[in-house]
Amino acid sequence: MTDFPKMQWPRWEYALVSLLLSLMAALSIASSRQQSATYDEVVHIPSGLSYLQKQDARLNLEHPPLLKIIAAFPLLFSDVRANYGDRSWCGAGGLDCQWSFGQHFFSDWNQKQGAAHIVFLARMPMILLMLCFGLAVYVMARTLAGTAGALLSLAVFTTSPFYLGYGPLVITDMGMALFCLLTAWLAANLRLKPIFASVIKLALAAAAALLSKFSAVLIVPSIALFWIWMWLSAPKDRQETSSTGEQPPNFRKASAYLLMAGVLSSAVTWGFYWLTTFHSSTREILNARNAYVAAFRPPERILASTTYFLAKHPGWEHPLQPLWLYLGGIGYLNAGLTRPVYLLGKLHGHGVWYYFPVIAFFKLAPGEVLLLLFLATLTAVQFWQEHRRHEEGRAGQPSVLPQLSYANRVRVRALISFLLVFTAAAMRSRLNIGVRHISVPLSILAVLLALLVPQVRAIAAAGKRTLAFSAIMVLVFSCFVTALAAFPHYISYFNDFRAAPKQEITTDSNLDWGQTLPAVASFAAQHQIANIYVDGRMTPLLPNTYVPQAKPWKCDNPAPEAPQWAVVSANFLLKQEPTCIGLMKYQHWNLPGDAMVVFRITDQSYAEARRQYLKTHPTVSVAPPIR
Repeated sequence: MTDFPKMQWPRWEYALVSLLLSLMAALSIASSRQQSATYDEVVHIPSGLSYLQKQDARLNLEHPPLLKIIAAFPLLFSDVRANYGDRSWCGAGGLDCQWSFGQHFFSDWNQKQGAAHIVFLARMPMILLMLCFGLAVYVMARTLAGTAGALLSLAVFTTSPFYLGYGPLVITDMGMALFCLLTAWLAANLRLKPIFASVIKLALAAAAALLSKFSAVLIVPSIALFWIWMWLSAPKDRQETSSTGEQPPNFRKASAYLLMAGVLSSAVTWGFYWLTTFHSSTREILNARNAYVAAFRPPERILASTTYFLAKHPGWEHPLQPLWLYLGGIGYLNAGLTRPVYLLGKLHGHGVWYYFPVIAFFKLAPGEVLLLLFLATLTAVQFWQEHRRHEEGRAGQPSVLPQLSYANRVRVRALISFLLVFTAAAMRSRLNIGVRHISVPLSILAVLLALLVPQVRAIAAAGKRTLAFSAIMVLVFSCFVTALAAFPHYISYFNDFRAAPKQEITTDSNLDWGQTLPAVASFAAQHQIANIYVDGRMTPLLPNTYVPQAKPWKCDNPAPEAPQWAVVSANFLLKQEPTCIGLMKYQHWNLPGDAMVVFRITDQSYAEARRQYLKTHPTVSVAPPIR
């Protein structure tokens, strides 16, 4: 039994898989070329380069290094440079250093190369990683449901605005989703075949996840839930497999190998951190950020106290450096896990539990949403039919459920365990700033969509089966239509289920994340605008990095200089205060994708109204705090 079946497919299958992945690559590259650097990329790209060149973690402590290093690798072979002698390369790695360093990196030190060129080079490894993601989804789905089911999963994956929008970006969410998906799959295979090779594969996948994003620590309770599920199901599994000869491996042996994988994964994570950060000063980095963690909950205060311990015992600093950098990053990130959120026309002081189900409903393609609802419906019907069989005393008769092999039942349990843990953690979280934060659950659902094919074959009568498969094909085709119609504005994509402007559904990285500056430049050139004022607070970059004639401006705190042309993020045009929606009385143009709006201001009445508002609300701002 192998982790993945050997890919001995017919030529037509290779051709279809290659065609779908090629389509995804073409759409991703073409759309990426039309987007400016998003908020987090301004930090992640130079941070990744600093790991490679300086082995220093002072920039962007709140994310592990792996994916940033992968993205920055092509920059080593270009003429891109970073000035580590600049004041923004702060010796203690203070909070503001990463933003100022990133701004200088794109706007000052590499003007000849251009920000667009740097971003393109850094995004190419991310696109390659996303294509590997798609191949992994296909192979897993094929193992569970055969070729037809796998093509269904891959078609939905490659045409999803979610993956086309966030997959090419130099961020941590999509890479973590890939490695968490592999971890779930390989944990199941370790349970099925506890051998040393399985240990190595699981340890490497888990380490890659842990080195991608700190929320990947959720793989620990996910594997624990899966292991408990397997332990509780063991008697039934032995009974059901006794007739087929698929006897489950010894539970204690598998548990011992799982523990071995955990130890090896921790060692790999520690070693990678040490190799990429050994020139860091843990004491200085954590001391610089104590002001942001020491005043919060006990876990953060414990991390602050450990900083002083390291200061008094410098001999422990280098051996413990990887551990404390990791825990320090978690602690610093945990200190800022509460943010206001605007959802369905209402501003909440913190995240709400229903945020991610709502935003997934509006951000996924309509065809994908309906396919997931179809999957949920058929699953419910299957459980109801199985329940009736037991009630009527027909438990010994063949089940109406699609007969997954024992190995595939184990894999599905592992996937569902990860799905439940990551979904519960996201819904409990109060940091609701983007659909990208549920990349793991959405990726698991993309694999499980393949089960629609055997479900329809098992449940539907012969006459209705053709109708059901026709409906599935129509929905899959609609996903292709959505991908082409939404091009190239995948980040700001919202489906047609909405009945309100996009910003009234939700904001932040779901809508404008700083990606629209090339469209601003095109508008200014088309209308021959000499000076255009840009509220660019959705990116740390100065607007003139992409728009030569741009000047910075704040729509909620206008400067005395009166602009005639102004561009504002749609995130700031909300019905509920704080807002800049008063600008809507002027002539305006929605830029492609609706992420930003251009206004032609003809008088000073709006600026005067904002000044009066600020007298009574001096600290209010439409811009979100730095994340």
